[in-house]
Amino acid sequence: VIEAPVEGGLTRLSAMFFENEPTVIGPIRSVRPVDADLLAPWRPFLVTTGGQDFVYRAIKAAGVEILDEGTSGIFQQIERREPYHLVATIPLIAREAGEGAPPVAALPFGDGELGGDAASSLAIPYSGVADIEWRYDADSGRYLRIVNGNAYQYFPEYDSELSDFATDTVIVIKAAQRSAGYTDAAGADVPTFDVIGFGDVIVLHGGEVRTGQWLRAAQSDGWFFLDESGAQFSVPVGSVWLEVVPRYVDVTVE
Repeated sequence: VIEAPVEGGLTRLSAMFFENEPTVIGPIRSVRPVDADLLAPWRPFLVTTGGQDFVYRAIKAAGVEILDEGTSGIFQQIERREPYHLVATIPLIAREAGEGAPPVAALPFGDGELGGDAASSLAIPYSGVADIEWRYDADSGRYLRIVNGNAYQYFPEYDSELSDFATDTVIVIKAAQRSAGYTDAAGADVPTFDVIGFGDVIVLHGGEVRTGQWLRAAQSDGWFFLDESGAQFSVPVGSVWLEVVPRYVDVTVE
């Protein structure tokens, strides 16, 4: 999952599945300008409800194929208020999408443990609307997501009981924020982020933390990480939540 701020103090999620896909996922929402740079290395099929024309062009130019409401039968409506009422059915997406292009090495995955200092939690004060915390659960060896002080929950299966969301690894990349050059329907400025170049990185895995710099040379390239000594380090294989955080936001690790 990739999380990036959008207008109004909210954040938006891009969820990617390589295997063990769910049957249904949602709510499906619209795209943002940073999506082209964030998603290019994975070369995914991007399912969305729409977006600005220039954003669509940038995403397609990045090698990402878009499936939207013009794609027959991939959306279903559920009993939630608009615009949170559309979900996508993965089997129908797979039927429409086909094979697609193989991804590049978007993240520096490697064997073994992360190696680093002990860390039990990480806090990201995105805004008064979305303050995020990740807490390490030693029993499961995973990080639990907390939003505004409450456990972040999801439905593992359609119509199942709610479960607390957890992931193996949390990656924070600090990036420069700038205006995308347009506003939303309420007049709020839409931000975008420089996720090509370099910046600070924080990686949590297995109750440990490593910090350093992320580097990325071009849109078609993946990220790689350097520790405080300048040596490259890798991320253990597993589920990852990637947080894109403005450089001015003070991320704390305990």
